Amino acid sequence: MVTLLPSVVQQGAGPLCLRTVGWQTPARATRFRGFAISCRDARFKSVIRILKKLYLELDRLLEARGRGAVQRVQADAGLGETYIRDLRDRLADGVDRRYDLSALLRMLEALGVPPGAFFGKVFGALEPIALTQLETRRLGEPPELVARVKERLLLEQWQPLVELPEHLRRLDAHRYENAVEAARFARADLEEVAAGLRPLAQGVPLLAVYGSALRMTDRFNESQQAVVAAIEAAESTGDEAILGDLVQRLAYVVADRSGDYGRALQLAEKAMVHHVAAGDMNAAGTAFVDRGLWQYKLGRYEEAIRSQRRALELLDDSEHRNRFSALQVQGLCWCELGELEQAHKNASQASELAPWVGALMRVKLLRLQARIAVDRRRYGAAEEHLREAIEAFGPTSVDEAAVATVELVRVLQIQNRTDNARETAKSMAQFVIPLQDRSVAAAAAAHELLKRAQAGCDIPLELLHRVIEVLEDERARPRERARSKR
Repeated sequence: MVTLLPSVVQQGAGPLCLRTVGWQTPARATRFRGFAISCRDARFKSVIRILKKLYLELDRLLEARGRGAVQRVQADAGLGETYIRDLRDRLADGVDRRYDLSALLRMLEALGVPPGAFFGKVFGALEPIALTQLETRRLGEPPELVARVKERLLLEQWQPLVELPEHLRRLDAHRYENAVEAARFARADLEEVAAGLRPLAQGVPLLAVYGSALRMTDRFNESQQAVVAAIEAAESTGDEAILGDLVQRLAYVVADRSGDYGRALQLAEKAMVHHVAAGDMNAAGTAFVDRGLWQYKLGRYEEAIRSQRRALELLDDSEHRNRFSALQVQGLCWCELGELEQAHKNASQASELAPWVGALMRVKLLRLQARIAVDRRRYGAAEEHLREAIEAFGPTSVDEAAVATVELVRVLQIQNRTDNARETAKSMAQFVIPLQDRSVAAAAAAHELLKRAQAGCDIPLELLHRVIEVLEDERARPRERARSKR
């Protein structure tokens, strides 16, 4: 259940400007700098829907209490004599206007209705995650270990963890440095949960970490099975915070497994609703980061920038990784829009957070910085960034290393350094076979570039653009297809 602390509403420009000072859950109090929503901005429909549900539910509550209750509530809450009538008019005319959340809380108090029960009823009326839409029928039976842990979670009594243990937080962070090792450690912990040697309540977060780590090692089917098992177990608890985190993880699995960024975007917005329901605005900020990422992947660059800006407003200062991602994606969007100064500004801000994020994220920033440098005709800086990215990407991500290599060939070719470009293109030989495990088209594109370089032929820029385009497109496509042929 969600309990709200006294809130402050700030009147702002636009139909609705709501700024809440603090929310408190039974487990913890969460303080944050503010959360503003505008009904004139259709991009925040998922959150606005929650707000309107609150007022519609209040109206039904008042209707059930009768006319006398309306007058008494208005008086006890210190509201005008026509306040509720005017509110009903605003709800009925179909146009979202300014709503006062602090007044709603005062009316609930006057009615003698606990805010936690009221908000729980409204949030509980929202749509479920709908796992049937996640193509679970294609997953098959989960691995034996996942099935054993899931069975225990569904059949035995357990309470969600109030706070994630430190070792689980470190394990989740470790997957950004070494996903294979993180998956191995998580599996060992899950074995202990299945055997009753570790608290059952750790089963859900361990399934989540295990699934996320498997995703980063391209084991997408197993990854989705683990995350879906965690969701099915957690739904019985009604813990909004846990469900929000799991849905965010599932969005990444869906995106990597099927390339369905539209579905990933839906899941990110669903996660945002769960986090708002839990009263955790920092977590809602992480969902905004994901939302902006999927919008960027869909080519909706201006929307993505707005989502990332909202994320930065909500995220705690200590959220270095998510703040870094928000700035990086903004920079990529500004590049696509041709606004190089804004892109450079975001990249510089992200670089200040680089010491606190994983190596893979730092390397992605290098590619962004290289792209900005090329657009500004600073080819030496671009070359330096790309060589550093290739060296770092090579052991962890063949896809990213291959794209960075072709981008480096393009930078050298733009400078008419043909021999250097040809020698660099020959290094694509190390990527051709690994790329075949991911995409025949990507491997063919890399092989075409390699053949021209080995034959001593010129490498036209048009070919490089096409190879990069194929590699980028194929990274967004389902990678299970190539693997299933083995």
